[in-house]
Amino acid sequence: MRILIVVDTQLYQQLFQTVLSDLHIQADYVADGWSALRALQQGSYDMLCLGLHLPDMNGLDVCRQLRAEAATALLPIVLLTSDDKETTLKESLEAGITEVLRKSNFAELSRAFRQLLGGMRMQVKGRVLYVEDSQMASTVTLHLLEKMGLLIDHFISADVAWDQFQTQDYDLVITDILVEGTLSGVGLLRQIRGLEDERNRIPVLAISGLDDTARRIEILRQGANDYIAKPVVEEELRARVTNLITAKQLFDTVREQQRKLEEFAVTDQLTGLYNRHFLYEAAQQAVANASRHRYPLSLLLLDLDHFKLINDRHGHDVGDKVLCEVGALLRKSCRDGDVAARFGGEEFVLLLVQCPLADARIKAERLCAEVDAASPAGHKVTASIGVASLPLGQQANFEQLFKQADLAVYAAKRSGRNRVVLADPPMPVPQTSL
Repeated sequence: MRILIVVDTQLYQQLFQTVLSDLHIQADYVADGWSALRALQQGSYDMLCLGLHLPDMNGLDVCRQLRAEAATALLPIVLLTSDDKETTLKESLEAGITEVLRKSNFAELSRAFRQLLGGMRMQVKGRVLYVEDSQMASTVTLHLLEKMGLLIDHFISADVAWDQFQTQDYDLVITDILVEGTLSGVGLLRQIRGLEDERNRIPVLAISGLDDTARRIEILRQGANDYIAKPVVEEELRARVTNLITAKQLFDTVREQQRKLEEFAVTDQLTGLYNRHFLYEAAQQAVANASRHRYPLSLLLLDLDHFKLINDRHGHDVGDKVLCEVGALLRKSCRDGDVAARFGGEEFVLLLVQCPLADARIKAERLCAEVDAASPAGHKVTASIGVASLPLGQQANFEQLFKQADLAVYAAKRSGRNRVVLADPPMPVPQTSL
């Protein structure tokens, strides 16, 4: 980025040198308006910064001359002034000034200038779906988008673009309103907004040569995020594309953070299994459903034998690795609908939906053998497993089911560990009919 700065005092030249050196931006300095006009005729700049009162002319006169020339009509121009009158601000904007910065507050001027330059230098990355059937228009727009460093998939048909949209992730859709094929640009927009997943939020920039108010309003009502008229102006396209992609990616970031927070709230951070809090909520619902719909529900409570000795002899880091590997083993054994959770310490719970006691026993025996054979973290580890099952139609709660499995674990410990014990006696079935 290259900037031309028109200041006639050493103080402000030093200010800009300080700010721009930190931003690694090149700047040229001149002291009056005519020198600025000559410099802009001889070279290319990305921004002009000048004072309101120059030695030879008014800064607004410089701005008006530049706006009258095609080469500088869209050049960002920043005006420096100590005049805070509302009339001065209005005059400046009418003359074509992009931004007015106050000279009276050095710290505020530095902050505002950094923010302005930071916005101009901001680069976006992403993939764009571009639909345009005009070769001339697409050649120009593709060139501009490629200059921005974006990845572009270009199609002349909205029908083909729609097929591609369903197989590829995009950060932005840019579509002409009138394109060849059975699906128009507006039709493509409706298809996207009609989706029932997160893709229906993707930003859409509509482009059309029909620049009338009614058409713009209708396109925005259909769900377009922005609208641009042909012929496309580079600075306008860059600004609108940058804003839309930045907003979309910011939303993606916030959504991912929210997802991680939600996952953190229900997940045991060591093993990746569900935590105790989630287990209680899921189990209460599972027990209620099993009672209502009269299908079997079983619970396995797995307690690692002599786990304290591993922590005492080898350290908690090794103990954590053992827990992680056992957790992975339990997760692998789950079917869809089952819940595997770390209940606390070295205790794990498997909630088995639509699983009768006999099948739960077989699963527990297999898990007991797998833990025995696994040698997690290189150490011999065994487990005692208690199995409890909710008889068909049983009215009970999770605490009762867990208590039965817990008593079975104690029985397994007392009888030698490394074994499976069924809840005994099984939970009584109420005599009254449901």
